Amino acid sequence: MAAHATIKLTTQTALVATCLLASACTAARADDESAPATTAAPPLATAAPPLATAATAATAAPARSTPSPNPPPLSVSGLSVLADGAAKKQSLNFQMGDAIHVKLASGNLARLQALAAERRTKLGLSLNGHFLADVPALVMGADELVFVPTRNDASKAFWDELWGGRLLTPQTLTVAIGLEDASTFVTSETNLLMEPLQGAKAFSLIAGGVLLLILMIALVVMTPLVRDGARLPGGKLPTYSLARTQMAFWFVNVVLAVLIIWAVTGSVPPITPSVLGLMGIGAGTALGAVLLDQSANTREKRAKESVSFFKDVLTDGVTIGLHRFQMLVWTVVVFFVFWGAVWNRLALPEFDNTLLALMGISAGAYLGFKFPENMGRTK
Repeated sequence: MAAHATIKLTTQTALVATCLLASACTAARADDESAPATTAAPPLATAAPPLATAATAATAAPARSTPSPNPPPLSVSGLSVLADGAAKKQSLNFQMGDAIHVKLASGNLARLQALAAERRTKLGLSLNGHFLADVPALVMGADELVFVPTRNDASKAFWDELWGGRLLTPQTLTVAIGLEDASTFVTSETNLLMEPLQGAKAFSLIAGGVLLLILMIALVVMTPLVRDGARLPGGKLPTYSLARTQMAFWFVNVVLAVLIIWAVTGSVPPITPSVLGLMGIGAGTALGAVLLDQSANTREKRAKESVSFFKDVLTDGVTIGLHRFQMLVWTVVVFFVFWGAVWNRLALPEFDNTLLALMGISAGAYLGFKFPENMGRTK
């Protein structure tokens, strides 16, 4: 019995020990399973900053948005010359009175207009680096402009410099579109060629001048147009008149100058006060000479047959007169001054008042000495 009791006690003790061991193992396993969860929490907290950084980057992204691509540079895609609203056969040959048609690259006109409005300046045409402020820009299409250059007081200096001394030489014109303040310019890669005399209008004007010159020479040689009176008996021509010759001389020169300038520039040049004074001196001298001849009543008695032009205009019938020679010399001097101004500035000249005074003095001396000439012939 005692042995049985001992075995029973031992068995119970083993069961209790086993239960305690099982409980310890279970507790240890539970501790092992809970330990990773407690340890893993900090990484979650540590991972939070990257999320905040991403949010911050997302917020800052609009401030550093991808910049729009730079617009293409401004450019001219086409250049031509228009006459009477249509393209010329020689599309790059320009003459005063023609229109210059400029086609810009797509969108360029709107950009230039926006720049002009922003800077409060004018959009216009530039030729050879000179901005023509007096030539308006005519919009003909989405990116097309037309300009009609003219020669006036505002642009006269530019055209004078362009043609000065090169009246018969073709000129190359560089074309650019830009702003008057010179901040932006779009230059065409194609140039225009400006020839001084081209087209039917220029040809007609020059032909008219040549015909006038030929007609005047024929009338001077074959008729009493610039001579002292009517034909002599037998149909012979009388002597040449210096005063009438000078009057006709300046008439022809002024008309020829006007026609040439008109043919080149496309517009009639204004008649300057100096030119009016010059023609007035010639007309006044001729009128005074006629009045002196009539007052002396010597027309029939002094009428002589012409010998030669220079002998007729320089002599009083006997010897060479200083007053006649002086008047002829000053006429030749003013002639070169006159055509020098036309050639270099493509305009009728403005003479110095002193030069006109010298012309007037020589004309007055001629008329003064003509009176004793007529008196001597009546004796």
